[in-house]
Amino acid sequence: MKSQIYSSDDYLKDPVAKRIWEEIIHSYNTYTHDSSIVRFFLPEQLVLHCRPTAAAFTSLPYSPTLEPKSVYETNLYYIFLLSTVCGVQIYLKEHAIKNNFASYDLHSENKQVQFAKDNAMYLLTQGISLPDAPSQVMKKFTAYLLTVKKPKHYAIKGKTFTEKRFEPLLPASILWGYFFTQQMIKITKNNTKYI
Repeated sequence: MKSQIYSSDDYLKDPVAKRIWEEIIHSYNTYTHDSSIVRFFLPEQLVLHCRPTAAAFTSLPYSPTLEPKSVYETNLYYIFLLSTVCGVQIYLKEHAIKNNFASYDLHSENKQVQFAKDNAMYLLTQGISLPDAPSQVMKKFTAYLLTVKKPKHYAIKGKTFTEKRFEPLLPASILWGYFFTQQMIKITKNNTKYI
């Protein structure tokens, strides 16, 4: 049986939003040539940088905050990793659709990657919103991710989980993935393509 979130169009009014959603869901259901990695978690160059950011978001709803080593073992970490990768995918699919699936490359210089991370966080603090289409996709992902597990699934012995802190962090982590990817893309004239 299909999830109501996946089949409902209450969130996706813009035709571009529907196309972005379809492209992301297709990548979520498609594997690489070796059939072990879902295309949703590619390109690895971007997902690699999502991991520590997801860990940082994971620690925030807990009091006292989690120790760095234990963060990666929590259920909440995987929700935040998924949400940051959702942001990455929203930008990649929007970029592809707007640019007729033109080739692109990713910045790999440490200085540029650090700038992209810092600028993504800066944009979050400025309250910058997304255009309609990616915003609708983000809202649909947020609604889905908020219903995946109940707060009791995030309980950790000796820690207090605050749902009021968690709920606004979920869309913020999606936005971080979107803004980070936006800064990491560089347009090329060769045939390099990461979608």
